[in-house]
Amino acid sequence: MQERPHNASRRRRPLWAALALLVAGAAGGHHSLAAYDRDHLRVLSGVVRQYRFMNPHVRISMAVPDGTGGERVWELEGATASLALKQGLDAHTLRAGQRVSVEIAPRKDGTDGGEWQRILEIDGRPFRPRARAWP
Repeated sequence: MQERPHNASRRRRPLWAALALLVAGAAGGHHSLAAYDRDHLRVLSGVVRQYRFMNPHVRISMAVPDGTGGERVWELEGATASLALKQGLDAHTLRAGQRVSVEIAPRKDGTDGGEWQRILEIDGRPFRPRARAWP
């Protein structure tokens, strides 16, 4: 006996509902700021290891002195590339080896990372992106 088409689609409804919830949860989790402690901002000073100007977020990897003669690498996530452009930042704003300070909201789990709020000069003054000569 052949199954009627509308019975088959009725049995698939729970599968589609579960899939929709899974996708919605993943998208919501990605944009959540719950992992960062925005009530306790701190400033890190160190050397840029890598600056990635990309979507969904601009990222900075920086080596920060640990106080014992060594260093720890912090992974920092920032604004979207489009928002960073509006703030005057671009793919050439920072370079590996550059010394900067960064105000961050640290990760709540205590690992070396956070959401960067703003970039500062190494002496704490507001960071001014260098003017570029466009070809």
